[in-house]
Amino acid sequence: MNKDDARLKTIKELDDIKRRERVFDHLWSHEEQRTVLGLLKGRKEKKKRDLGIQNYSESCMEKMLEDDQVHGI
Repeated sequence: MNKDDARLKTIKELDDIKRRERVFDHLWSHEEQRTVLGLLKGRKEKKKRDLGIQNYSESCMEKMLEDDQVHGI
């Protein structure tokens, strides 16, 4: 159940991001965007695990992806 909850949360987060207009919408397809965002999330989780840090700060790209001020060209 825990894996399913995490997967649903991830899907919902990615869908929310897709609803917002992004700079890279014209560069990558929907599948490529999901792949990139998944890789970023995986990298962040690996850093947390490797460093043993509970609240590791977000990368610059992740902050940009969550920023409502970023709009498509």
